[in-house]
Amino acid sequence: MWIAPRHSGEVVRHEGFLPLKAVRGSSRSTAAANGAPKASRSEAPQALQHYIALHKAAAVRYQLTQHPALTLRLAVASLIGGAGSVPGRVGDRPRVVGRP
Repeated sequence: MWIAPRHSGEVVRHEGFLPLKAVRGSSRSTAAANGAPKASRSEAPQALQHYIALHKAAAVRYQLTQHPALTLRLAVASLIGGAGSVPGRVGDRPRVVGRP
């Protein structure tokens, strides 16, 4: 059981979750019953998604240069928590659009 209070004072009570297979099966059957078309391709191509991700990363880097105390705390927390693919590795990621 899970209880979630809301900001408005309302309390929502969840008594259980369905297994993932049951949810996927029911969504497929309802989509077939409604005659809904299958999902189409993404609105943004993968190259554009990478381009947007590069801009987000650049914005974060800029904000971190403006707040050095926060940058230091984040770096220490990252090293302690082992965030990233290789803990303790400091380096630059490739900035090529269209490739992960």
